[in-house]
Amino acid sequence: GNAALARRDWAGMVPDCVQFSSCGGVTGSKIDVENDMLVFFFCPKASESDSVEKLLLETETKSKNLKLSVFVNPNLVDMGVTGFGMAGRMLRERLIDPLPYTYYLRTLSWGALTRVWPRAF
Repeated sequence: GNAALARRDWAGMVPDCVQFSSCGGVTGSKIDVENDMLVFFFCPKASESDSVEKLLLETETKSKNLKLSVFVNPNLVDMGVTGFGMAGRMLRERLIDPLPYTYYLRTLSWGALTRVWPRAF
């Protein structure tokens, strides 16, 4: 959905080195990650957690130039999809807990962005 809209609406405005693709469902073709330097995951959902985990592992092992992977507002653990039991706990231990948090979105009376790393706001 969102990747297809971005490809359509931003055609010709984005350099060739930028690629939009989805993490779950139909991805169209195999994604080449060998030359990736930055990987951004925008709002990945719990239903996409398996695909996100596979893609992250693939980029970390196959990319020669990877510098940074960024998750923007992830929602990877959901009671209805992954549950908060063993499956949710294992996903957190494998994928979420090792990631350093730098900023996270939170509703505050004076704004929505909160700094977490290297120290809280």
